[in-house]
Amino acid sequence: MIRYYVKPGFREKGIGRAMVEFAGEWALKQGCSELASDCELNNSASKAFHKKVGFKEANRLICFNEPA
Repeated sequence: MIRYYVKPGFREKGIGRAMVEFAGEWALKQGCSELASDCELNNSASKAFHKKVGFKEANRLICFNEPA
């Protein structure tokens, strides 16, 4: 699993796109055929970023837990 995050003051400078491109190139060299990513449903900035760099929405998910 690769995680990436760009602090707000550094966004819109191509840093996130560069990280996704690097991860994609690395994954291809490892034999992977696709990248997957996720974000919280209410995170509009992350959703916009993912669409901007070429990700397509594949699914929506609800997580549950039961307190111990």
